[in-house]
Amino acid sequence: MQNATRRPISSLALVGICALGMGGLTSCNIVGPAGYFIAGPGDVDAEFDLDADRPTLIFIDDRSSKLPRRQFRTLIAETAQANLVSAGVVSTIVDTQAATAVASQDKNSRPMSIASIGEAVGAEIVIYATVDEFTISPDGQTVLPTSQLRVKVIDVVTGERAWPQEREGYPLRLTVRDRQGGRDATTSMFDLQQALAVWMGTGLAELFYDVEVTSSTRYAGQ
Repeated sequence: MQNATRRPISSLALVGICALGMGGLTSCNIVGPAGYFIAGPGDVDAEFDLDADRPTLIFIDDRSSKLPRRQFRTLIAETAQANLVSAGVVSTIVDTQAATAVASQDKNSRPMSIASIGEAVGAEIVIYATVDEFTISPDGQTVLPTSQLRVKVIDVVTGERAWPQEREGYPLRLTVRDRQGGRDATTSMFDLQQALAVWMGTGLAELFYDVEVTSSTRYAGQ
């Protein structure tokens, strides 16, 4: 498993969420996938090891229009790309915008397969994530940024799913809990949404390398 000691984007994402809309909040608790728990110091282990030498594409799919702005698809992917490269997990990243352009040109009733999109832009591995949830507040008052991605790794050469075994994919659910409630009136909704998108991209990347508990976007202690 890979270890990364420098994760500036991860820190930015976490600080952005906690600071941008949680004015007086002194701490925040990030809750990962159901059943996930870590006690004490250590690492949050990678879920899957990527081959650093294979050109890798990150493709974010928002067919259900959960994201409030299309640009957040790119922001999530590019944040994940930057983290994977910074951590030394992959050496060659395929531009996500090129893949989006290829997918948007498909006029058939059946969309292109993920492997076909990857092949069209020269990728051998595709990290494919669908957006299941993206919310800032459950009631319009309480700040509770929540997101869920369903993640798969597709081997373009074989056309098969490399990870996970479950056909529906790996659920990456992230919630920041504001214990004191309330929203800083000076913070725009766009800023909160943008910070959450960056945080999602960081959490997505961290599925593929080990992260110290204290630095992890998928888990943060008290």
